[in-house]
Amino acid sequence: MHYISDTGHIFLEGNKRTAAMAAASFLELNGLSITEKGERELASFILKIASGGVMI
Repeated sequence: MHYISDTGHIFLEGNKRTAAMAAASFLELNGLSITEKGERELASFILKIASGGVMI
């Protein structure tokens, strides 16, 4: 889900933000939350996915 929404360019702008919110919402629905450190790691991970540096 995250890979598709982040690399599929569903919107003209905001794809990475939408992907991050979708990932955070998924985690919250499953009883998990993102810490401040986790937010930085998630941002880095999203940028790597968007640039093709990580394949899922």
